[in-house]
Amino acid sequence: MKILVMPNNSADLTNFKDADGFIIGAEGLSWLVPLEVSISKLEDIVSRIKQLGKQIFISLNKLMYNHDIPLLKEYLLVIENIGVDGIIYDDLAVLNLVTSLSLKTPLVWFGIHSFTNYYSSNYWYKKGVKYGLLSTEVTLNQILEIKKQTNMSLVMYGYGYLPMFVSSRALLTSYCEYIGKYKEDKVYHMYEKNRNESYPTYEDDNGTVILSSHIINVIDEMPVLNDSIDYLVLSSLNIPDSDFNKVFQYYIKALSCINDKKELNEISEMVTETSPAKTDKGFLYKETIYRVKSND
Repeated sequence: MKILVMPNNSADLTNFKDADGFIIGAEGLSWLVPLEVSISKLEDIVSRIKQLGKQIFISLNKLMYNHDIPLLKEYLLVIENIGVDGIIYDDLAVLNLVTSLSLKTPLVWFGIHSFTNYYSSNYWYKKGVKYGLLSTEVTLNQILEIKKQTNMSLVMYGYGYLPMFVSSRALLTSYCEYIGKYKEDKVYHMYEKNRNESYPTYEDDNGTVILSSHIINVIDEMPVLNDSIDYLVLSSLNIPDSDFNKVFQYYIKALSCINDKKELNEISEMVTETSPAKTDKGFLYKETIYRVKSND
């Protein structure tokens, strides 16, 4: 299992010299990625990452509009020329353009809430998609089942806030205008009374994102995930640099003692203490009543 980092800024790259690779966003065409790079600076940052001997994945995972297509095509051609390890996408426009342009850069399907079964992974694998980023709502048992039934390389969130909701509309701006106030803060918190939980919410040029109330931390599950997950993603989204840098080091240390349950538990506790919000296991142990119907 390899570690992929979503850094907050390009200056932090050397702090993650023990990572296996990075996920970088494309400015104007990405959601849920802390660091977005303009097309003019993309080649430079990819070159820097390659000099570190790390893998690089570029995220083009925003839902695309017709007016996004020219920029998307331009990004894809630049990415093909500079050579990266994968393109993370959601919208089929990315897959269709890659196919029509006969591009060779591997694709990473990230349907946010869609990749919950091996039927889906096998379908996209036959379409030429090499990697799949698992749904943030997938259970541990489903992960193990998917691994047994697919040849697709699996990626999953290991640490960070999980994406709960994404909208292309400027919801915070609209709400503030409705109540007669200016949108001043970068991140707001949506409070849900019934659950007594607060959800970090932010808005950028691409729309509005609502994150999970807790931060996922899967260090305790790493011995099981090690044989099923190819890449574990650590996201710095909405997490202070100082906290995230410490957590990253804990995860690297956990990989070196992955079969030592006692030490792993101690590291997990340190991650909990360091994290700026409560941690949990996400949906790993939250079973769903919904299942994909088998045609057998």
